[in-house]
Amino acid sequence: LFLFIKLLRQLIKNGITEDELQFAKGNFKGALLADMQHSENIVTYNGEEYLYSNSTIENIVPYERIYEECIHPIHLEEMNRSIKKYFTINNMCVCILGEDLPSKKIVEGICKKII
Repeated sequence: LFLFIKLLRQLIKNGITEDELQFAKGNFKGALLADMQHSENIVTYNGEEYLYSNSTIENIVPYERIYEECIHPIHLEEMNRSIKKYFTINNMCVCILGEDLPSKKIVEGICKKII
């Protein structure tokens, strides 16, 4: 728990580096390429996007273009701005599982120290 809190604090304070962003983008791209080996993934995604988005087929980003149109354009400044905007105490939800759990008061105290 404390290691996780420390990592969150560092992330909020310092953001991520360009190398970390590129690494994450590369992982996403690799997973997407692996998923594209199964045509049912492509069909399911494209069908659900069309059905649930209330949009025309021309306005939907096809599965094959997700990385190029949605992920590749993300810049470091956008990521770090998003981290500061969304990683707040008001957006936090904590779930701790195990046998030896700390009290709710202790967890709340730790979480309040994040920001």
